[in-house]
Amino acid sequence: MLVGHLPHLSRLASLLILDDTEKEVVRFSMGGVVCLGKSGDGWLINWSIIPKIVRQIGKPGNCSV
Repeated sequence: MLVGHLPHLSRLASLLILDDTEKEVVRFSMGGVVCLGKSGDGWLINWSIIPKIVRQIGKPGNCSV
């Protein structure tokens, strides 16, 4: 897991996926989560969660164990 700040995470994702830091491949928002997975010689976006979803999941009663 990498945790960081913009624009560095956006550039890292672009580098890993497109091999180009100037082309935006993920539009990050503050508090969002993106999961990248290794695929052969490269990387793919497996999933992403926007902050609104994270807040909803974190509300009492929304998670069961």
